[in-house]
Amino acid sequence: MPFKIVRNDITKMNTDAIVNTANYEPAYGSGTDFAIYQAAGEKKLLSARKKIGRIDMGKAAVTKAYGLQAKYIIHTVGPVWNEGSDEEKKVLKDCYKNSLLIAKEKGCQSIAFPLISSGNDGFPKEIAMKIALEEIESFLMENEMMIFLVLFDQESVSLSGKLFEEIDEYIDANYVEEKLNLEKINTTSILSRSQAAGIVPAANRPFGRFPFRNKKVAKSEIAYNEQQEDELSDEPSPMRKTASEQMAMVGAAFEKKTENQMPEMEIPKPTRTLDDVVLELGETFQERLLRLIDLRQMTNAQVYKKANLDRKLFSKILCNPSYKPKKRTVLAFAIALELSLDETKDLLARAEYALSPSSKFDLIIRYFIEREVYDIYAINMALFEHDEQMLGE
Repeated sequence: MPFKIVRNDITKMNTDAIVNTANYEPAYGSGTDFAIYQAAGEKKLLSARKKIGRIDMGKAAVTKAYGLQAKYIIHTVGPVWNEGSDEEKKVLKDCYKNSLLIAKEKGCQSIAFPLISSGNDGFPKEIAMKIALEEIESFLMENEMMIFLVLFDQESVSLSGKLFEEIDEYIDANYVEEKLNLEKINTTSILSRSQAAGIVPAANRPFGRFPFRNKKVAKSEIAYNEQQEDELSDEPSPMRKTASEQMAMVGAAFEKKTENQMPEMEIPKPTRTLDDVVLELGETFQERLLRLIDLRQMTNAQVYKKANLDRKLFSKILCNPSYKPKKRTVLAFAIALELSLDETKDLLARAEYALSPSSKFDLIIRYFIEREVYDIYAINMALFEHDEQMLGE
């Protein structure tokens, strides 16, 4: 996918470029800046940084990556949080824009960002994340590049408290509903099996429940009744016939009644052959996808970019009618095309998938679709927070 949030150490990213949150002057501090200098080689990187000189806030400059797996280190100076003025947010946006422009000029195919200014500079992580996602999305709508947002730990990103609570409540409610439905199905199944075996529930017995206070009295009275019955009749009681004998009697009676009252019915022969049925195949996933793209009047590029998908993968789907995409790829298309819940289910079915009420991943996707929220970056952030795979390939 063109954009992915990962939990990792940025110095270990194998990308063409990594971004460093630098100081104004040629010196390094703590946090990400310190880690990059140590991993790249302090002396060599500091020497290269001195040749650049001062870097103003929002600007970016590039050096070699030396001991890192990357080719380049792009140094950008982020703003320090101070009451959250619009100027601070603009400077942070410029950090991403200028870093991406340098990466493009250097011919980079991939780049890794930290969450700029969210550490020692004090930018609230939620606001820093929102700005990062907006700028990355804007760049990818016009350019091709693999962009990683590297978070060191789970605390580095969070949804707004209200949204996170709403998603969790939705998941919990649907898990409970699914569990109750399963219990209802299981109870019904047990009752059906009991009735088929000739076992009548106590509540449905002719004389209700036995009014005995203890089991000893109940057993002795039952034994007495059985003894009295044996003394009065030489024939065994029909109530004590085996289950198989009782079923045989019922079956014989039903057959006799059927023979006397019901005329023979001719079963109509099928009028369609298997070939006829096969000819009624509906649209394939590829056919339905292309038709939906036409209906939405979108270009192919708009679709795969909004779906956070690679252009090569999209080409595979277009060129191979029998290609079966992954489930999260199908759902990425559903989000890009802004499909309703029913349309999403239909598109999934074309690829032989379905939404499951017992899957946290599926419930999160359903939550956003039902609310007509089709921002794939916001959805992926929610999936990331819940330790689920993100949309895209």
